Amino acid sequence: MSSRDAAARLTNAASYTGLVLGLARHAHAQSAVPGGRDHERGLDRRGQAEATEMARRCRDLRFFPDLILVSPALRTRQTADAFARYLDVPAAGVVVVDSLYPGEPDELWNCMIGAEHASRRMLLIAHNPGISSLARQLSPQVAPASFDPCGILLMARNEARWSDLTGAQNAQARYESPQLPFVD
Repeated sequence: MSSRDAAARLTNAASYTGLVLGLARHAHAQSAVPGGRDHERGLDRRGQAEATEMARRCRDLRFFPDLILVSPALRTRQTADAFARYLDVPAAGVVVVDSLYPGEPDELWNCMIGAEHASRRMLLIAHNPGISSLARQLSPQVAPASFDPCGILLMARNEARWSDLTGAQNAQARYESPQLPFVD
Protein backbone atom coordinates (compact mmCIF):
# COMPACT_ATOMS: atom_id res chain seq x y z
CA MET A 1 0.00 0.00 0.00
CA SER A 2 1.42 3.39 -0.95
CA SER A 3 1.57 6.21 1.57
CA ARG A 4 -1.08 7.99 -0.49
CA ASP A 5 -3.43 4.97 -0.24
CA ALA A 6 -2.87 4.66 3.50
CA ALA A 7 -3.44 8.39 3.84
CA ALA A 8 -7.04 8.12 2.69
CA ARG A 9 -8.04 6.88 6.13
CA LEU A 10 -8.25 10.32 7.79
CA THR A 11 -11.09 12.27 6.18
CA ASN A 12 -12.71 14.21 9.05
CA ALA A 13 -10.38 15.33 11.82
CA ALA A 14 -13.21 17.07 13.69
CA SER A 15 -15.00 13.77 14.30
CA TYR A 16 -11.99 12.35 16.12
CA THR A 17 -12.10 12.51 19.93
CA GLY A 18 -8.42 11.74 20.60
CA LEU A 19 -5.36 13.79 19.77
CA VAL A 20 -5.07 15.33 16.32
CA LEU A 21 -1.65 16.48 15.18
CA GLY A 22 -0.46 18.22 12.06
CA LEU A 23 3.23 18.23 11.19
CA ALA A 24 4.04 20.63 8.36
CA ARG A 25 7.06 21.88 6.50
CA HIS A 26 7.06 25.57 5.58
CA ALA A 27 6.04 26.53 2.04
CA HIS A 28 8.50 27.44 -0.76
CA ALA A 29 10.81 30.23 0.36
CA GLN A 30 12.73 32.93 -1.42
CA SER A 31 16.22 31.96 -2.52
CA ALA A 32 19.05 32.71 -0.14
CA VAL A 33 20.76 36.04 -0.71
CA PRO A 34 24.55 36.20 -0.37
CA GLY A 35 25.29 37.62 3.05
CA GLY A 36 21.62 37.33 4.06
CA ARG A 37 20.39 35.54 7.15
CA ASP A 38 18.53 32.28 6.66
CA HIS A 39 15.97 33.34 9.29
CA GLU A 40 14.97 36.28 7.09
CA ARG A 41 13.97 34.31 3.98
CA GLY A 42 10.24 34.77 3.43
CA LEU A 43 7.81 32.90 1.22
CA ASP A 44 7.95 33.45 -2.51
CA ARG A 45 4.75 33.72 -4.59
CA ARG A 46 4.58 29.98 -5.06
CA GLY A 47 4.98 29.49 -1.29
CA GLN A 48 2.19 31.96 -0.53
CA ALA A 49 -0.15 30.04 -2.85
CA GLU A 50 0.95 26.70 -1.33
CA ALA A 51 0.26 27.87 2.21
CA THR A 52 -3.23 29.03 1.27
CA GLU A 53 -3.95 25.79 -0.61
CA MET A 54 -2.80 23.58 2.25
CA ALA A 55 -4.77 25.60 4.80
CA ARG A 56 -7.83 25.13 2.58
CA ARG A 57 -7.22 21.37 2.51
CA CYS A 58 -6.96 21.31 6.29
CA ARG A 59 -10.26 23.14 6.50
CA ASP A 60 -11.83 20.67 4.05
CA LEU A 61 -10.57 17.82 6.24
CA ARG A 62 -11.99 19.67 9.27
CA PHE A 63 -8.61 20.00 10.96
CA PHE A 64 -8.90 23.10 13.14
CA PRO A 65 -5.89 23.32 15.47
CA ASP A 66 -6.25 25.29 18.67
CA LEU A 67 -2.48 25.72 18.84
CA ILE A 68 0.12 26.35 16.13
CA LEU A 69 3.76 25.98 17.19
CA VAL A 70 6.15 27.56 14.71
CA SER A 71 9.85 28.12 14.16
CA PRO A 72 11.07 31.75 14.38
CA ALA A 73 12.19 31.77 10.72
CA LEU A 74 10.17 34.21 8.60
CA ARG A 75 9.10 31.53 6.10
CA THR A 76 7.58 29.35 8.82
CA ARG A 77 5.86 32.30 10.48
CA GLN A 78 4.36 33.34 7.13
CA THR A 79 3.19 29.76 6.53
CA ALA A 80 1.64 29.74 10.02
CA ASP A 81 -0.06 33.09 9.34
CA ALA A 82 -1.80 31.63 6.29
CA PHE A 83 -2.98 28.59 8.27
CA ALA A 84 -4.13 30.73 11.20
CA ARG A 85 -6.02 33.10 8.93
CA TYR A 86 -7.76 30.32 6.99
CA LEU A 87 -8.49 28.13 10.03
CA ASP A 88 -9.56 30.95 12.38
CA VAL A 89 -6.77 30.40 14.89
CA PRO A 90 -6.46 33.54 17.05
CA ALA A 91 -3.08 35.29 17.32
CA ALA A 92 -2.67 33.94 20.86
CA GLY A 93 -2.91 30.42 19.41
CA VAL A 94 0.21 30.90 17.24
CA VAL A 95 3.34 30.45 19.34
CA VAL A 96 6.88 31.03 18.03
CA VAL A 97 9.32 28.57 19.62
CA ASP A 98 13.03 29.28 19.15
CA SER A 99 14.03 25.61 19.52
CA LEU A 100 12.07 24.73 16.36
CA TYR A 101 14.90 26.24 14.29
CA PRO A 102 16.69 24.42 12.82
CA GLY A 103 14.45 21.79 14.38
CA GLU A 104 16.05 18.47 15.14
CA PRO A 105 13.46 15.72 15.70
CA ASP A 106 14.14 15.55 19.46
CA GLU A 107 13.64 19.31 19.78
CA LEU A 108 10.37 19.13 17.84
CA TRP A 109 9.21 16.24 20.04
CA ASN A 110 10.11 18.10 23.25
CA CYS A 111 8.22 21.16 22.04
CA MET A 112 5.09 19.05 21.46
CA ILE A 113 5.40 17.41 24.86
CA GLY A 114 5.87 20.79 26.52
CA ALA A 115 2.53 21.92 25.08
CA GLU A 116 0.57 18.76 25.82
CA HIS A 117 -1.57 20.40 28.50
CA ALA A 118 -2.43 23.32 26.24
CA SER A 119 -3.83 21.53 23.20
CA ARG A 120 -5.49 18.38 21.87
CA ARG A 121 -5.35 19.65 18.26
CA MET A 122 -1.92 20.95 17.41
CA LEU A 123 -0.11 22.05 14.26
CA LEU A 124 3.68 22.19 14.30
CA ILE A 125 5.35 24.04 11.39
CA ALA A 126 9.09 23.60 11.03
CA HIS A 127 11.89 22.62 8.65
CA ASN A 128 13.31 19.60 6.85
CA PRO A 129 14.91 17.26 7.64
CA GLY A 130 13.64 17.40 11.24
CA ILE A 131 9.92 17.58 10.49
CA SER A 132 10.11 14.66 8.05
CA SER A 133 12.15 12.59 10.48
CA LEU A 134 9.70 13.15 13.34
CA ALA A 135 6.76 12.32 11.06
CA ARG A 136 8.39 9.03 10.01
CA GLN A 137 8.91 8.16 13.69
CA LEU A 138 5.24 8.79 14.50
CA SER A 139 3.63 7.48 11.31
CA PRO A 140 6.11 5.33 9.39
CA GLN A 141 3.47 3.83 7.09
CA VAL A 142 2.29 7.19 5.76
CA ALA A 143 5.01 9.84 6.17
CA PRO A 144 7.24 10.32 3.11
CA ALA A 145 11.02 10.22 3.38
CA SER A 146 11.13 13.98 2.86
CA PHE A 147 8.26 16.46 3.03
CA ASP A 148 7.53 18.61 0.01
CA PRO A 149 7.43 22.35 0.71
CA CYS A 150 4.18 22.90 2.63
CA GLY A 151 3.60 19.17 2.89
CA ILE A 152 1.61 18.20 5.97
CA LEU A 153 1.01 14.97 7.81
CA LEU A 154 -2.27 14.86 9.75
CA MET A 155 -2.58 12.19 12.42
CA ALA A 156 -5.49 11.28 14.68
CA ARG A 157 -4.57 9.10 17.61
CA ASN A 158 -6.29 7.51 20.60
CA GLU A 159 -3.66 8.45 23.16
CA ALA A 160 -4.59 10.80 25.98
CA ARG A 161 -1.26 12.67 25.99
CA TRP A 162 1.22 13.70 23.33
CA SER A 163 3.97 11.98 25.31
CA ASP A 164 2.20 8.63 24.70
CA LEU A 165 2.60 8.80 20.92
CA THR A 166 4.73 6.22 19.17
CA GLY A 167 4.84 4.91 15.62
CA ALA A 168 3.52 1.53 16.72
CA GLN A 169 -0.04 2.70 17.38
CA ASN A 170 -0.73 4.54 14.14
CA ALA A 171 -4.50 5.04 14.13
CA GLN A 172 -5.36 7.35 11.24
CA ALA A 173 -2.98 9.44 9.17
CA ARG A 174 -2.89 11.34 5.92
CA TYR A 175 -0.12 13.12 4.05
CA GLU A 176 -1.06 16.06 1.87
CA SER A 177 1.17 18.09 -0.41
CA PRO A 178 0.62 20.90 -2.92
CA GLN A 179 2.28 18.56 -5.43
CA LEU A 180 -0.43 15.90 -4.96
CA PRO A 181 -4.07 16.21 -6.03
CA PHE A 182 -6.54 16.52 -3.16
CA VAL A 183 -8.71 13.44 -2.69
CA ASP A 184 -11.35 13.74 0.02
